[in-house]
Amino acid sequence: MASGTATASGSFSGMSVNGVSIASVSVAVGDVDTSVAKKIASAINDKLAQTGVYASLDSSNKLKLESVKGGQDFSFTAGSATGANGITFDQSGIAATATAAAGTTNFLKDVDISTFQGAQKALSIIDNALTSVNSSRADMGAIQNRFTSTIANLSSTSENLSASRSRIRDTDYAKETAELTRTQILQQAGTAMLAQAKQAPQSVLSLLQG
Repeated sequence: MASGTATASGSFSGMSVNGVSIASVSVAVGDVDTSVAKKIASAINDKLAQTGVYASLDSSNKLKLESVKGGQDFSFTAGSATGANGITFDQSGIAATATAAAGTTNFLKDVDISTFQGAQKALSIIDNALTSVNSSRADMGAIQNRFTSTIANLSSTSENLSASRSRIRDTDYAKETAELTRTQILQQAGTAMLAQAKQAPQSVLSLLQG
């Protein structure tokens, strides 16, 4: 695990748990191994909802990883350090509990909150569960908004179609038929008058020639 005292600022990056990337951990000048280990544990616990792995420090201030579900294996990749002179990272120093002991579980209901470590673990699990719930609520809210918009559009279309159908069904066919007949008669009369108007000059020319 991390050891020593930082003489230059830097960061640990490239860490992952169960294939989930862990945020880089910054190291400031003067940081000791314990404070760096706490930062790494905090970064790992931020992804607890996705990884199912809880990080803490044991009695020797070594990073300890535990599966929150009994009997579930997990993988951890240490990544690499940039800068952070004076601090070394030894993955072999990590105490990992991939499988719970027989007859025990690591579900929230079984966490012993009478100890500080147990209470911190319970709070971390609850915080990450709330984060997961809020994220799901946001996703469902976005989907609900899309449904609401679609329903509004369909309602508007249905209303327009109903109005169009109503106008068609409410048409006075007798009145419209009479209006059509009147229009046709006027059109025919106009055509006849136009034909006569064209014939009038020809009649005058015939009289002059005669």
